[in-house]
Amino acid sequence: MSNKSTSTAGSVAFIFRITNGSAGVSDYVCPLISNHFNIDPDTPACEPGTLRAGRSTKAAILVTPKSSGTLTVKACAVNEANLTDPVSSNNCKTLKLAIS
Repeated sequence: MSNKSTSTAGSVAFIFRITNGSAGVSDYVCPLISNHFNIDPDTPACEPGTLRAGRSTKAAILVTPKSSGTLTVKACAVNEANLTDPVSSNNCKTLKLAIS
């Protein structure tokens, strides 16, 4: 996730949606931002706090497949302050894995 503003910070979160798999709170790898204390993994989200202007951050999730077929993980960047996003079409990415 990147905050491409040159002047505005925003409260951010990653939201994960999983099909044919599962993940618990301990499976979320949430980033440290600014004060290093505002990490909040709470399935299905990871809320790292305030992302300053011009900064980027990452999050990860460990997913356990439930059965054979397709495991899908959709990760979306959320601006919790409802600030205008000039390119909202790039806020989500989906990964699909074949499980046999």
